[in-house]
Amino acid sequence: MRRCVSLFAAVSAAASKAKRKLATPAPSHRKGGSVSVAKPGSLAATFPAYAALWVRATSNKLTQPQHIPFNSKKLALWRCPSCDHEFKQRVYLYVAEGGRCPDCGAKPPLRGAAVAASKDIPRARRSSNSSSAPVGNKEAKSIADSNYLVVSETRNLQPMLAKSFDKEVAKIDMAHEALYVSPKLDGIRCVVGYDKKQKAILFFSRAGTLFECCDANIEPALRYLFEHVDPHLVLDGELYNSSANDRRVAACPPAQADASALGRHYAAQLQQRRGRAARSADEDAVTHFEALVSAIRTTREKRTPEVVRLQQQLQYHIFDVLYASHFPARDGANVCFSARHAFLRDILTRLQVHNRKAIRGYDERVLQLVPAVPCVTTGAGTAELTAAMEANIRAAMAFGYEGLMLRREAHTIANAKKSIAAAAAGKTRRGSANHTSAFGGYEHGKRSSCLLKYKKMQDAEFTIVSAVEGKGKLKGSLGAFVCELPKTRAATKKRCFYVTPATSEENKRHMWRQWKQRQPYKGKALTVQYQDLSKDGIPRFPVGKCIRGGADGKDWLVGADQ
Repeated sequence: MRRCVSLFAAVSAAASKAKRKLATPAPSHRKGGSVSVAKPGSLAATFPAYAALWVRATSNKLTQPQHIPFNSKKLALWRCPSCDHEFKQRVYLYVAEGGRCPDCGAKPPLRGAAVAASKDIPRARRSSNSSSAPVGNKEAKSIADSNYLVVSETRNLQPMLAKSFDKEVAKIDMAHEALYVSPKLDGIRCVVGYDKKQKAILFFSRAGTLFECCDANIEPALRYLFEHVDPHLVLDGELYNSSANDRRVAACPPAQADASALGRHYAAQLQQRRGRAARSADEDAVTHFEALVSAIRTTREKRTPEVVRLQQQLQYHIFDVLYASHFPARDGANVCFSARHAFLRDILTRLQVHNRKAIRGYDERVLQLVPAVPCVTTGAGTAELTAAMEANIRAAMAFGYEGLMLRREAHTIANAKKSIAAAAAGKTRRGSANHTSAFGGYEHGKRSSCLLKYKKMQDAEFTIVSAVEGKGKLKGSLGAFVCELPKTRAATKKRCFYVTPATSEENKRHMWRQWKQRQPYKGKALTVQYQDLSKDGIPRFPVGKCIRGGADGKDWLVGADQ
């Protein structure tokens, strides 16, 4: 273990040195399809010969050699150039071993600057961190399995992730920023792209796993958009069903809806829908979260009539766009959010008009644009923002949504306009690390300060009945407590669920040692923070915050985070 740590430190130092040497980014190692430029210090920029042998990352299938540094700890699948043997190894160890194949011992030849860069990296002993990888059916189906990323696509398809509103609110420049609020959906993140060679619309998760659940309604509804409007388009949204939300909006008192910008938006939208044909009871059937996830994850080979019925209820709720031919350099990183959202509104409006004419019995709820409404006026204070967020989240939760998403955008974007103009004039290389994105531009694969999530959590106490050890790097530590749910008239049998404690890894090791010796936490009450309850009454996304002792209030212990 100590050897691996020191080797990683040495490779990291070499990576920093190589990044300083590279004044301009190197071209992508891929050929054909969209062009991508490798970042300085990335595996593709520093060691293109190694990058050419990259098959895919084993966790996030969207990760590519031009996106990660050559000292990355990510586990990847590599192909030997001599014997075609495929094996798994962490990137920094692969680089340290010179790309050596564990089967035949061959190494890929290095040329040019890569030779000098390799001299700064110490050689590694044969490591247990690599293994043969009979790919076969052991890997989940992903966007990487069809060679789409290798042959046709080199753009960064990793979606932008959100930061916490509470941690970022102090950084918001109220005088110079525009803020837009949207409901936070309780669905499954889904990126949609188009494989021009296969003429196939691809639906995949944030980790690159392909979804095969959209054949019934969503895929036909999007086909005209990709085949006749923009084949370079990459959409970002969630697979969801909003029927329950629509009913709660309709039942919301007007005074409550008028108390927030989001409430007023949905009230106006509801008014527009008045007079349309009534929906059938089957269409408005409530799809629980667990059933929705199961239907989305089910492949074509394992479909049952019940799964098909659930998949027919799926809708695609679109809230952003990664790439479009309309954008400078075709990249959403060069365009502020309000412009991206306006672009989506325009193309989806035109698409709905076409689909109503071309698709018999078309239901326009299959494709929906997630609203983004101004939260506060520019120049308002932090107190006004906090009050507006509270009013909006009350409306969102009243309508059945799990929280809010807040978009930040520079109100004065002089630098962004210069950047966009330069990209449009071809003065800036597409994907270049030196390219300054607009504040509010799409940040691929990053947690962005321009995208903030705001949720209200609930808490309750549950009795600890057992504990389980962690796995992998958490082996020898407390993995989770097993807590018992209270009995009800509907559920008289004992029911349990797992709760991960919110504490340090060091404390988890200490707690597991204590548990093995005398089980001191058994029978104590654990304060659990959670988002909401499933249809079976089980807390969703539970986190253990504090061990309170016996349920009767006696023998209380210190907080779990101490």
